[in-house]
Order: sequence, then C-alpha cells, then structure tokens
Amino acid sequence: MTDRTRRSDDCGRKPNTLTNEWPVYLAISRDLEDGILSGEIPEGGAAPSVRVLTRHYGVSSTTAGRALRQLRDSNVLQARPGQKMRVAGGSRALIRACRMAALRPRYIEPLLVEATRLSIPLPEVLAALTRSFESELPGSRSKGNQD
Repeated sequence: MTDRTRRSDDCGRKPNTLTNEWPVYLAISRDLEDGILSGEIPEGGAAPSVRVLTRHYGVSSTTAGRALRQLRDSNVLQARPGQKMRVAGGSRALIRACRMAALRPRYIEPLLVEATRLSIPLPEVLAALTRSFESELPGSRSKGNQD
C-alpha cells in the first residue's frame, strides 16, 4: 500500500519520509513562489534578503539562504555578484508550468482513486469540484465554505 501524501510536490521536491512534513526551507521557497505568482514580488524585482526572511519566518540564516538557493537553482531567482537576488523574467510562467505538471499526480489521481473507492460517479465529482472552485473565486459570497 502506498502513501500518496509522500508524493513529490511540484518539480520533484519531496517531504521528509518519516514525518510527511516539508523542510522549512521548501515551505519558505513555496511561499516566495506564491508571492511571485500573485505579483506581490514582481519579475525583475529584488527578492527578499536572507535577513528579511530570517526575521519574517523566525528561522536561521542558513535556512533562509537555503530557500533562496532552492529558487536560484530552479531558475526562479537570478544572482549576480555584489547585487541583490532578483526574480528572473519568466519566473511566473516557470512556476505555473511546474505546478501544473504536478496537478495530475498530486491531486487529480488521488481524488479519482478515492471517488472510485466511494463509488462516486464522475458527474458528482465534477459538480463537487465546480462548487468548490466557484466558492474560492474572488468576490464569492460563499468563500471558505466547505462541502
């Protein structure tokens, strides 16, 4: 029997196999990716410094630096000697593509397996997904309600 919660996340990062928890540096890099996707951290703009991340997340400078290196190594951030790290052009598209590639194995397949176990017909699954999606749209009056 496999534990689907231990699957790789986007772009092959994996949780700790003993606790199923993500290393803190990956959680920070994911949070920074979210900021890039939302436009809060614009492409071409300066990435938060190690000092800023250390204070904001209450982590060591090693952990904060590792989060930034993770993003640099995945071409989301660019580093130039003597300058602040910057968000690379095309980062939003890169992050989006990476996360889209993970949707099927990480979310869709487990959902369909569980629906099959529960004998839920596909139209009901799609209706539930539609309701959930619509309730999360900005400006929705039912935001936050769960089925």
